[in-house]
Amino acid sequence: MSNADRADRAYKALCNYISLASIGAPLDEPDEAAASDLIADLMHLFGHEAIDNAFTRGAKHYLVEKEEEEAP
Repeated sequence: MSNADRADRAYKALCNYISLASIGAPLDEPDEAAASDLIADLMHLFGHEAIDNAFTRGAKHYLVEKEEEEAP
């Protein structure tokens, strides 16, 4: 899976979240505000510390995937 595929998957997930949360039309262009709302809702579900830890792991995962795609 390419990083473009991963970005598309995230886009679709955020569009679905926007639809479920009734914060915009399902096909609206997701923005940082929608991402922030999703993160806040995830904090309500899992707790702040768990999402903070998930962000740290996700950031590392993201960097590895970027490096893999950019490698010759």
